[in-house]
Amino acid sequence: MLDTLLDGRYKIIKTLSKGGFGQTYIAEDTRRPGCPQCVVKHLRPASQDTQFLQVSRRLFTKEAEILEKLGQNPQIPQLLAYFEIEREFYLVQELIVGTALSDEIPHKSHLSETAVRKLLQDVLTTLVFVHGHQVIHRDIKPSNLIRRWSDDRYVLIDFGAVKEIQAPRQDSSELSQITIGIGTHGYMPAEQIAGRPRFSSDLYALGMVAIRALTGIEPTHLPEDPTTGELNWHAYTAVSPDLVQILNRMTLPHFSQRYSSAQEVLQDLQRIDATVPPVPPAAIAPRDRVPTPVDLPRTEFPPTATPPTIAHVDSEIVLPPGRSLWLRAGGMMLGLAAIFSAFRLNPSKTLPQQSLQPPPLTLDYSPALTRQDVVIPFTQISLEPAKAPGYERFASLSVPDTDTTHLAFGSQIRRYDVHIAKMIELSHYFHCMDPYANGVEKAVVWDYRADSGRVKMGVFRLRCTQVKETVAIYGLGPPEPTDVRLGGQNPQSFEVPTLTLQGDWKVSHFLNFVQTLKPER
Repeated sequence: MLDTLLDGRYKIIKTLSKGGFGQTYIAEDTRRPGCPQCVVKHLRPASQDTQFLQVSRRLFTKEAEILEKLGQNPQIPQLLAYFEIEREFYLVQELIVGTALSDEIPHKSHLSETAVRKLLQDVLTTLVFVHGHQVIHRDIKPSNLIRRWSDDRYVLIDFGAVKEIQAPRQDSSELSQITIGIGTHGYMPAEQIAGRPRFSSDLYALGMVAIRALTGIEPTHLPEDPTTGELNWHAYTAVSPDLVQILNRMTLPHFSQRYSSAQEVLQDLQRIDATVPPVPPAAIAPRDRVPTPVDLPRTEFPPTATPPTIAHVDSEIVLPPGRSLWLRAGGMMLGLAAIFSAFRLNPSKTLPQQSLQPPPLTLDYSPALTRQDVVIPFTQISLEPAKAPGYERFASLSVPDTDTTHLAFGSQIRRYDVHIAKMIELSHYFHCMDPYANGVEKAVVWDYRADSGRVKMGVFRLRCTQVKETVAIYGLGPPEPTDVRLGGQNPQSFEVPTLTLQGDWKVSHFLNFVQTLKPER
């Protein structure tokens, strides 16, 4: 299929996904200046029976009509074209360049409450528009939400499972037999599994997405109250009581008890005081309490793992009536564990009275100072120009410390932790705003040295997608004046935004992952 020219215009250059109903590709539009990329969804009917083809053609046309209508919203991919070739159907849509939420949720960890509130605001706003056009999405899940890099907003993709609310027709039963029960297990409420989705079914799915992001646990692995059927998820995250109340109502088992509209959820969400602190991290249940089946296979993510999704991928699952289907959404989950697995230390040389592996942490959740209250010294920071292929940029960071375990500020953050954060901040500022160049992922390779360069701490290769993920999770705070040598020139002062590490949850979360660092070479 690669290099195939569809409709005399769309040249296939890459396969994005394969499913039971066809494939999804990235293509170039050869009739537009610069041949911009787009997404081609190839729908292949399961049967060439004449009646089945008629139904498939009507479904295809209906989906195209819905996409044409909904694509007016900037947070939904725009429909560019649709056509049929030899009894197979093609939809051409806008390419969304960004990161799937399934890749953003850190492996065995979770997103902050602030990040989840932003997610809810973005998607609920989109659902107000979608439901206003009498359409139910029916497959809201992490892999169908893409955070677009250009504006940092979430885009809702994969409308292949939509159901338009309309007056009954004589042939509606035939249509229902084809479309019944579409969705993803864990994100579907009971009425949707039974083939009777409602607007609140989408709210249920979005609530489950938010719970998945907050806890780091798939909905199917969370314990359920045997009496009410509600999920007991609160013990596995740090979140304000107001947000707990909203998510609980969004995910109630019976549709009549949930919010009736996305607008109603938005109004409650906007009433939450943004300054309300989350539950202290000490209340978070330890990971060994997560109710994961013992036979569930676990996936380790190596430092060279596949980059996050850069375009939307369609998937469609059909659940026959009366049956349930376990579905584990495909795609890479890149999180802090994967981010920091690329950071390495070199144990061949040791500093006086210091182990290169960070010592065990004692957290008291009461930092007295912030990063803005103190000055962390650096002997020299330098960055060389990016070099192709690979678009790597070599850099060095030298510090005067002979013992990097000394506290930097507060009662927990050490100099060592600030040095790691500084490498991430500088990588983002100078090289990783756009993680890719000509389709190749960029990286910064840091030579980290202590004792003013006399002791080599290790080489850290920071992939730009990892840097972007870290910044997205913690956010950027006030800039910090930093002297940097660029390409061997004299040092210049730059105002480099700093990672937001203030607050008990962020501090403990960051330090716990720094504990996992291992040598690279």
